[in-house]
Amino acid sequence: MSLLSPRMQELLNKQLNQELRNAYLYLSMSAYFDDLGLKGFAHYFKVQAKEEVGHAMKIYEFIYDAGGKVILSEVPQPKTSWGSISEAIEDFYVAEVDNTKRFYELMDAAREEGNKVVESFLKWFI
Repeated sequence: MSLLSPRMQELLNKQLNQELRNAYLYLSMSAYFDDLGLKGFAHYFKVQAKEEVGHAMKIYEFIYDAGGKVILSEVPQPKTSWGSISEAIEDFYVAEVDNTKRFYELMDAAREEGNKVVESFLKWFI
C-alpha cells in the first residue's frame, strides 16, 4: 500500500528529476570554472552538485519507503559555457530560487491532500 497519491508520486518524481538536472548544471559550472582556472569556484559548484544528488537520493528513498515508484526521466545536457562569471552565478541563483519554489509548491500539494507524511518529509528541505 502506498502512502502517496498518484499526483503526489508524480510531483515527487518531478522534483527528484529536477534535483538531478540541477546537479548536472552545477557540475557543468564546476567544469567551466576549472577551465578558467578558478579552483575555488570550481570546488564550490562541485560541492553543490553533490548536494543536489544527495537531495535526489533522499527523495528516491522516500518514494520507495512510502510505497511509491521512482520514475527517472532523461537529463538533458546542461549549459556548458557562460559569457561571464556573473552570468554563471546568476544562472545558479535562478536555479536555486526555482528549486525553492518547487519545494513550496510540493508542500502546498501535500497540505491540500492532507498528507502529513509527505509534509513532514518536505520540512527537511524547507
